[in-house]
Amino acid sequence: MSTTYDREKWVRAEEAAQEALNAALDAGHYLFGTRAGDESLQEQKGLPMPYIPNIEGTDTEVKAFQNKVLTLRYMMTAKGSDGNLEILWELHKTTNFVFGSIPNNIMKLNNGSEYGGWSSTSPYLYAVEHFYTNKGTLPKIAASKNEYPAESKWLDPAGVTGRSELFNICVAREPRFYAWLGFHQGDYSSRLANGQPIQIDTRDPDKQGYNPAKYNRNHLVTGFAIQKFLDPNTQLDLSGGGGIPNPAYPLIRMADLYLMLAECQANLSSDGKSDTYATEALKNLNAVHQRAGLKAITKEDLTDMPLMEWIKNERYVEFYAEGQRYFDVRRWVEGGKYLAAGKREGLRAEEKGLEYDEFRQRIKVNQPYEWNNRQYILPIYYVDVNSNPQLVQAPGYGN
Repeated sequence: MSTTYDREKWVRAEEAAQEALNAALDAGHYLFGTRAGDESLQEQKGLPMPYIPNIEGTDTEVKAFQNKVLTLRYMMTAKGSDGNLEILWELHKTTNFVFGSIPNNIMKLNNGSEYGGWSSTSPYLYAVEHFYTNKGTLPKIAASKNEYPAESKWLDPAGVTGRSELFNICVAREPRFYAWLGFHQGDYSSRLANGQPIQIDTRDPDKQGYNPAKYNRNHLVTGFAIQKFLDPNTQLDLSGGGGIPNPAYPLIRMADLYLMLAECQANLSSDGKSDTYATEALKNLNAVHQRAGLKAITKEDLTDMPLMEWIKNERYVEFYAEGQRYFDVRRWVEGGKYLAAGKREGLRAEEKGLEYDEFRQRIKVNQPYEWNNRQYILPIYYVDVNSNPQLVQAPGYGN
């Protein structure tokens, strides 16, 4: 593997990415949610509008925001037969994949037993803090401009009527935040619990909080949940029936083609701001960013973050929990920055019976994470090494 920079490789990558995008568009694929009719799916299904804490705006603006949240949920779960041409290459996943992300104790059945998921997917605070605000800015940058609560106040109560423990960091966020994440005292799904959403309580041990006496391992480790792959129309009934549909889990979807092309163009840009490549990169980045209901990123916004950092964060948010992040971080040679020991934080969600002020403290997640630079290169399969004594194993993996 050459360690010498070769710009021509980015030229070839940009050509290939453009060819792939053109082929997908020619085949009729497009960014779901950008055509008339995409946002009416929830109306066809009769879904109630999702709860958004302290949302502001006219009735039309509020409904448009709620519509976008539901559309983004459908974008991740609807099949091609539903009119979803976002997904180019789909992987088969069983209902266990979705059931694993659903919080425990979502309702009590007629027979008196509690019904719930496994709580096996729990976002870190980094994820919660790197979805954008509803103005399209990272919370940290917005806070530095006094356009969002100070970072020290993010886990303070936001003063939401009827939900006194809901955090500041969960208010005034972008549609993808409400479409795909679950948080303390927020609503989860649309009608999962016998026709009603679940109001998550990750502090209460008799709800979704830590309770090893009832669940030896089913709990949300960081205090947050994910609902990205759960069909918003899913409804379980009090007899335990209803069923969870298999998810439409994407390997490649249209947003990936746009952002791959944007990344190539950003790396070809001479200054990352004003040349033709930078302009094209912004255009392709904004195709995904604006689809999420956010204002376009302009050249002026590049004073907040360089173009490549906007692209990196957009990939993080857009493909959250889709298995892209590990490979992105390796490609950018930033494993130690994001994946080393001590990088992952959550709430004190693995302790029972804490008072609110104790529960909402950020702590390091108690798991044996570590990063080794050998992970930038995959090992050669041991069968191949054993069958050829002349073959040298990848660095860091032994002989």
